[in-house]
Amino acid sequence: MAETIVEFFRNLFGNDIITIFFVSAIPFVELRGAILIGIGGGMMVNPWLVWLLSWLGSTALGVILFFILRPVLNLLKKIKGFGRFVEKVENIINEKAQKVGKKTEGVDNKKHADKIKTIGVAGFIAIPLPLTGTWTGTGIAVFLGMSFKQTITAVAIGNAIASTIIFTLGMLFKEYIDIILYALCALILLVVIFYVIKIVKKGKKADAKENE
Repeated sequence: MAETIVEFFRNLFGNDIITIFFVSAIPFVELRGAILIGIGGGMMVNPWLVWLLSWLGSTALGVILFFILRPVLNLLKKIKGFGRFVEKVENIINEKAQKVGKKTEGVDNKKHADKIKTIGVAGFIAIPLPLTGTWTGTGIAVFLGMSFKQTITAVAIGNAIASTIIFTLGMLFKEYIDIILYALCALILLVVIFYVIKIVKKGKKADAKENE
């Protein structure tokens, strides 16, 4: 499986190094998938360079998302038939942001509160599972009103931890990377289905309230 995925992205990007860098920025896949296919997909790239490229690609994504996330979401909400879905996605990110924000309740010192938020977002991103990476983590930081420096610090630290975990697992169980990739794909699918159902249910509840 790893070789098939690598071949697809090689044809798409034309270069192993560019492939790893850009795959690490793809939603759901992110650095988890990039590291696994970089280690187990027969790429002509040093494993340590795979780690670095995956970290760089996913962290660079955080920089871009910090500046464009709000404008893009606001633009998408104006598209007929798509706005409500985007609002539900915003609500999900906002719920996660509030959970991180609650940790600062009762903290009067702003610097200390900012540090708690940064650690909270970094810890969230550090968990190498679907929807806990740079995309969602940066969204949480933006919704929390974190500064650029705080956001990128959280993204960089979180990605470093997540990439190290996946890299270690990939190197230890290199012969089973295909199985790990299958498991990751299955997990991604389950997470997507879960959140689609969650969004649809919330949409139905909102419609029911409006019709009351």
